[in-house]
Amino acid sequence: MNSHKTEIENNLKSETQISETINHKGFLFDLVIYITVMFLTREVYFQEVHFLVNGLFWSFSTLIIATWRMRARNISWKDLGLRKPENIKKTLLISIGILNSTLKCNSKIGCEKSGAAVGSALSHRQK
Repeated sequence: MNSHKTEIENNLKSETQISETINHKGFLFDLVIYITVMFLTREVYFQEVHFLVNGLFWSFSTLIIATWRMRARNISWKDLGLRKPENIKKTLLISIGILNSTLKCNSKIGCEKSGAAVGSALSHRQK
């Protein structure tokens, strides 16, 4: 019984130490940096390249900033609940499929063929 009580006290002490080490102002500072970079990069638009390339530029730049700030705080993506997929090939194929369907819907003909224009047709019908 005494060892169980000691174990509970040790767990409470470790939880208290963890909550004391969290720097809320630091996380707020990182969030401000991240959001600022996220919106400022959207102001950069290269006319010579496709919109998708610009979108990837915006996404990767904010991802780099997020990773940099996480490393400064000694936090990993795994700490946030992300993990490597069990089947990387399946994940890549699904991602390519999503990208492909998105690109098809950017052209009017592709949306009509894929059936994705139904929502668009319904919204025009209501007018």
